[in-house]
Amino acid sequence: MSRFDAPMFQPHWLIRGGHAQTIAGTYLRSVDKLEETIVHRVSLPDGDVLLLHENRPSSWQPEDRVTLLLPGLTGCHQSGYLRRTACKLNTRGVRTFRFDPRGWGAGEGMSVGWAHGGRTDDLAACIDFIVNLAPQSMLSVAGFSLSGNILLKYLATFPNRPKQLERAIASCPAIDLAACADRLDQPLINRTYGRHFLRSLSAHVQKRGEWPTEFEKTAWQNWTLRDFDERLTAARAGFASSADYYRESSSKPHLPQIDVPTLIIAAEDDPVVPGDSFADLKISPCTNLHLTKYGGHLGYIGRRGIDPDQRWLDWRIVDWLLPDASK
Repeated sequence: MSRFDAPMFQPHWLIRGGHAQTIAGTYLRSVDKLEETIVHRVSLPDGDVLLLHENRPSSWQPEDRVTLLLPGLTGCHQSGYLRRTACKLNTRGVRTFRFDPRGWGAGEGMSVGWAHGGRTDDLAACIDFIVNLAPQSMLSVAGFSLSGNILLKYLATFPNRPKQLERAIASCPAIDLAACADRLDQPLINRTYGRHFLRSLSAHVQKRGEWPTEFEKTAWQNWTLRDFDERLTAARAGFASSADYYRESSSKPHLPQIDVPTLIIAAEDDPVVPGDSFADLKISPCTNLHLTKYGGHLGYIGRRGIDPDQRWLDWRIVDWLLPDASK
């Protein structure tokens, strides 16, 4: 197993607690000066199209590393954590690809199929595409939140992965989708994070012109996330029910099968992904679990003096993907 030694996360003095970390992590601006972006179209067997947004350092050579970055639920290539991570990796000579899930971001209108937490086939298509573009390069993948779950399940259940796949990291991964839905359906959580996801998902479906006629366009206001998945996601993605979707798509039961050096970072005070999802977790010898006491959901705004900036999680991704590089 590849060892992972990280400085302990110490939350910023003024940003304490999982909710504060999550909100600050989302809304605090960071500098992410990306160079020219090249957009690639990845054609899927069912006729849909995915987009990858490439940023290549001027110093990059064909044998240098490449990294694929995957956003969480309702995220896209413009998500702040993807842009920041791409920028940090580009500065260190890594060619990066930021992913738009089906129909999201710049890929809006290019897909009939739905993005969801079980789309390992889409991830496989993007990995194969990148390997064909850079066959001499070692590839790493970083997944966040819902895409962290997709990444982990892909690693565990796709036996014929490209040999170039070198390392992976899943940040705050939703490894148990039913537990996440239950957490987001709690009254206090639902009024904040649950409502945010429901609003974004419902607006997206209505913009696509796919809102079911049997529901008023404001019906989502009285739903939970599980209701949304029961009435829309499961039906459109070919699952029998939301319970079936959660069971078939969750990576947690498959983690012992991962045979690629993989790091999972999660926080006990995450308000979106329950910290107890990681209690007594069974993982493979190739997998490291780094569970922090604080950090929230993709927050990890730390104190000064530990890293070059206060984005602790960004630097742990760099540390894991580039173990021989210095900051």
